[in-house]
Amino acid sequence: MPTSRKQHALRPLRVAHTPPNAHRVLREVNRLEKCLNDMEMIPATSAFRNAVLLALLSRSISVGKAVCSLVERNFPAEAFALSRTLIEIYFCVRYIRNRDTEARAETYVGYHARVRKEWRDIILKYYPKTAPSSIKLDDEVLEIAMGFKNKAHWTGHGGQARLMALEADTVERDERGEPITGAFDYDALYFWTSQFVRATVDGVEAHAS
Repeated sequence: MPTSRKQHALRPLRVAHTPPNAHRVLREVNRLEKCLNDMEMIPATSAFRNAVLLALLSRSISVGKAVCSLVERNFPAEAFALSRTLIEIYFCVRYIRNRDTEARAETYVGYHARVRKEWRDIILKYYPKTAPSSIKLDDEVLEIAMGFKNKAHWTGHGGQARLMALEADTVERDERGEPITGAFDYDALYFWTSQFVRATVDGVEAHAS
């Protein structure tokens, strides 16, 4: 029986799906970078939020390019491991902008003082002949560093990635009206990419014979 024009129009369209490759992804990353540069913004860098969020955005573009480079050079597992950095950047941006944005951005910057103190302690431990004057830290740096109990967490909380991912969103809501979270990104994507960051079985599977 012949198909009418109306029936033909109601048929779902068959769209050919081409899996993205490194070249296509890199093209989109470059388009994003060009778009941002063409805006010719003059950010108010005196505000912590601008300095931090723009720096994180810039880092994400660089990491995205590096991931594409590794894929093009046939290092897919290493590229996948590096892509975890993009997820961590997303968690940081999500957490900082969600609430108390300026205070959280200032804490993010202040954590660098804790890193500097840690390097000073490492040098004193392993290179005891180093002149103390060459690694002396200002009192202000030491005071800020004391506010961070753990050398690995800028938020001041253990389980930092989970904390940033699972905090209920103050703006976006799902179809049920509930605040969204980054639960899937943490439970699935962060966990998955972490296997390739670490020396796990998944990370070395392609090298086993």
